[in-house]
Amino acid sequence: PLYQNLKISSIKNLSEDFILEFLSTLRYDLYLKFNDRLPDDVKEFFDFLYHNYSIKQIRDILFYECDINPSSVNNYYNIEVLRKIRNNLEKLKNTHYSTNFFNLTNILDTSYDSMFFSNISHYTNPEFFISYLQTIYEFFLNKGGEIYFAYIYNTHGINSPIDGLLHIANRYKSCKGLKEFSKKIEVRNFDSAEYNGCKDAVLVLKK
Repeated sequence: PLYQNLKISSIKNLSEDFILEFLSTLRYDLYLKFNDRLPDDVKEFFDFLYHNYSIKQIRDILFYECDINPSSVNNYYNIEVLRKIRNNLEKLKNTHYSTNFFNLTNILDTSYDSMFFSNISHYTNPEFFISYLQTIYEFFLNKGGEIYFAYIYNTHGINSPIDGLLHIANRYKSCKGLKEFSKKIEVRNFDSAEYNGCKDAVLVLKK
């Protein structure tokens, strides 16, 4: 979670205009304004990078262009959104688990209102993933809670949960119980910040 900690600390400690500037440029002078508030291991890591590599090298080695492209950053992090994020961060109690995704059920000791699983669904065995996701849904998700388990780029307005799963990978088509599972899924489309004029979507499992 090195970059996660860097972003969180910049949002909590820089002014709003400087946050957008830092997230799109990684300027060293802005980094120095908050690096003493980073966790020790995160500070050590980024101090080393800044002392040994150019900004361009850091950007090229560590980041996708869309993550630090100024137009994308400003689409994702406008002033209003930053204020909401900063307010929410004040209440955040963050626990980091370094583990295999499929070991989560062995280490979680409470249930949650929201769970975000990025795009793990793209890279795992579909049938096993769906089965495991339903275990998490049953035992670790609060009533009314949501699991965000797939981000789909450039969807062209996918509305069907099954179409959303097949958009991730055609191999989902052979999964047992796919139709029943899909009844619990919502597809949420929204304007893409990366592809102008296109729609992105997330697949959400809601309890």
